[in-house]
Amino acid sequence: GNILLDGAARAARRGKAVGKRALTGDLAIGQRAQRLLIERVGKRIDLDRGHGVERDTLKRLAVQIGKLAGHLAKALVATRLEHVGRQGDGPNAGIVQGADVVDRGTAGVADAQFAIKLLGNAAGGPRGGGPPAETVKRLRFGVAGEGGVYHNFGEQFAALENETSNGTIELRTTAGSAANLRLLTGEYLQLAIAQADLAQDACNQTGIFAEEEDIRGFGAVAALYTEACQVIVRADSAIQSIEDLQGKTVSIGAEESGSEQNALQILSAYGLNDRLVDTINLNYTDAADQLKAGKIDAIVITVGTPSPVVTELAGECGIRLLNVDGTAAQRLLSSYNAYREVTIPAGTYPGQDADVQTVGVKAVLLASDSLPAKQVQQLTELLFSSREALEEQLGLALDPETDAVEGVGIPFHAGAAAWYKQAGITVD
Repeated sequence: GNILLDGAARAARRGKAVGKRALTGDLAIGQRAQRLLIERVGKRIDLDRGHGVERDTLKRLAVQIGKLAGHLAKALVATRLEHVGRQGDGPNAGIVQGADVVDRGTAGVADAQFAIKLLGNAAGGPRGGGPPAETVKRLRFGVAGEGGVYHNFGEQFAALENETSNGTIELRTTAGSAANLRLLTGEYLQLAIAQADLAQDACNQTGIFAEEEDIRGFGAVAALYTEACQVIVRADSAIQSIEDLQGKTVSIGAEESGSEQNALQILSAYGLNDRLVDTINLNYTDAADQLKAGKIDAIVITVGTPSPVVTELAGECGIRLLNVDGTAAQRLLSSYNAYREVTIPAGTYPGQDADVQTVGVKAVLLASDSLPAKQVQQLTELLFSSREALEEQLGLALDPETDAVEGVGIPFHAGAAAWYKQAGITVD
């Protein structure tokens, strides 16, 4: 146990370094450092069967601890916690200070707790001996940043769930889909929302997850709605098409967000790369502020419509949405199976006089495999029995149960699958 906890502490310290490397743009070095840590912790585990746990099992646990540390540090630092300021020397000084705070205040504790849990499981704890809990009392729900539809949905769904005896939801603000997927894998979150394309990449170890292992441990509950890829410029801008973005400054979303991946794919479909477009990573609210101030030329975001942030921006400075259509859209649809055609109807945003054609992906509610099937089945029942009330509160059409199994692309949680079976719907 002491060896594992020591390994966790080392992992937490290295995780901070990995997070710093990621924030300063040297992610490859950070990942190599993380792998080195995993090897070193693994070599330190040299216990035999006499300790009640096989040596190989402990090595695997050490590997998980090391990986969790790196993922947790990157994901939590990327949340832009209130501790993160930009004071100090150099543009990254405040963020590095924030990484220190996150490491001391969160990552080390979480890794130590996870180590204890893993040791208990390996030695015949809850998974090995006793029966599984029927209900997890506290459900941490990763909902991305404030102002987005994920966060709004999370607030409304939590209010409904917290009136039941099926567990209490606590919202967690995160950097978005990629962070949610990593935190689900590490069991820091029990529920999360992520874009279908990123969830598929995580399960298939493709895209931004190509160099990572074990980004699994979760299943789909339901596709909630289709998120539209929205390319936004000021109404008074001379930019009329995506081709006109050449030579312009474009916000493509937070680093490793679903918006970033979609933005780069859309620009590439139009023959625009990072040498032709000056891309910048900003979250929704910062991007809106900078577009309003004239500091950037366009925003690309993937979000449900209407987005509160975009609605507010349209009311403050006037906006125009660009079409993603024609040959470029067909190229996206044929290259990535998560994409689908989307129409943003006229009047969705203030001043929008015509329909806008674009592409989009499903937003998917996910549950950790650590949650009991019965509890997830009850969450699924709550989702669909409350769909009309949620739609009214969100101002957003949610997928009915027959559509909620389409466009997901990953296996469903056993509890959700049981609910669909009762409803006469077949899922993977």
